[in-house]
Amino acid sequence: MKRILITLCLSLLFTATVPVGVVNAASKFWNVANGDWSGTNWNSGIVWPPQPNVGEPGSGDTAYIDNGGTAQITQSGETAVNVFLGSLGGSSGSINMSAGSLSTTSMFVGHIGTGSFIQSGGTVTLSSGLILGNNPTAVGSYNLSSGSLFSNSQSIGHTGTGTFTQSGGTNSVSLSGLNTIGSGSSGIYNLSGGAHIVGDLTVGNGTGSGTYNLSGGTLDITGNILNNGVGASTLNNDGGILNIGGGSISADNFNIANSAGTNVSHTLGIGESITAENETIGNFGTGAFTQTGGTNTVSNNLNLGVDAGGSGTYTISGGTLGVNGSIVNGAGTSTFNIDGGTVNAGTIGVDNFNVGNDAGSNASHTMGVGESISVGSETIGNSGTGVFTQTGGTNTIT
Repeated sequence: MKRILITLCLSLLFTATVPVGVVNAASKFWNVANGDWSGTNWNSGIVWPPQPNVGEPGSGDTAYIDNGGTAQITQSGETAVNVFLGSLGGSSGSINMSAGSLSTTSMFVGHIGTGSFIQSGGTVTLSSGLILGNNPTAVGSYNLSSGSLFSNSQSIGHTGTGTFTQSGGTNSVSLSGLNTIGSGSSGIYNLSGGAHIVGDLTVGNGTGSGTYNLSGGTLDITGNILNNGVGASTLNNDGGILNIGGGSISADNFNIANSAGTNVSHTLGIGESITAENETIGNFGTGAFTQTGGTNTVSNNLNLGVDAGGSGTYTISGGTLGVNGSIVNGAGTSTFNIDGGTVNAGTIGVDNFNVGNDAGSNASHTMGVGESISVGSETIGNSGTGVFTQTGGTNTIT
């Protein structure tokens, strides 16, 4: 009995005399303004007594950059179990990687504070995930211009603000992993070059708001583009290549040629589907949507040629287009071609309405009670065979 009491007292005495500044021995803290990751630019975080700098993090260490400094990665074999950039409120930290390799389990760019990762070369491998803007006060950004990033999952704007900007290189997410833009907060992905390869892509999750801007490069999706929340989700295709590989797109707003000066086309094929609240083809630029199969469902309006400088063309030769609202033109040029398939729309109002426009096409369209068409010109059987049947409604050619 006495032995037990003595042991307990010694244990309490040891606990009481541990310095307040002591942290986990597996934590490494960046303590210079700018320097090489592999140098002795880290300390253990012990406040008292003062400790000498220690070597770079190892595979069992957690790395923190919170002092506003930047670590440069140029060598292969850099590693850590986790990396935090801006882990504390009001703190910030950055990594600039131009070559070499970094392997870690998870990386939090903007955990509570502000974090930035700039990659212009080398390879980053995350066995778990990348999180940009992890908490409500956090801001995280990742800029990829060259090199490769491999991860099991990514959350851009987790509950904070996250922005991923890619102008080159490859960002590859596990086909079975989660890839979310705007998960409970605000997330933006800008792709102007390189390749973004994913399984499922969620744009807007929960109460989060997500935006994907495609202006170049390739977005290669083997699964689906999803909107799983009540927040806003927007997919802007201003160039580049969008491959959904037989999958589906679900977004609040799906825009082709959204920006001025762009000239963009998109094809929807057999086995593919789009579900959107609003679709715009040629907002400020020139956009062409070709549907050869699949299903395109618009709960509000399909807009063609919105701005005075915009031009939008929709051509359907197969599949089904369903518009619960209207197919409408704006101040620009709008053309709607039916060369096959099925069109269900209450109101069609465009500059040019053509049935059987292309050579070899054999198309028909039926307008019924309660439906209306108001167009600048109407051609039935231009270079192909066209049949227009009106059983009700109003057809106006101005």
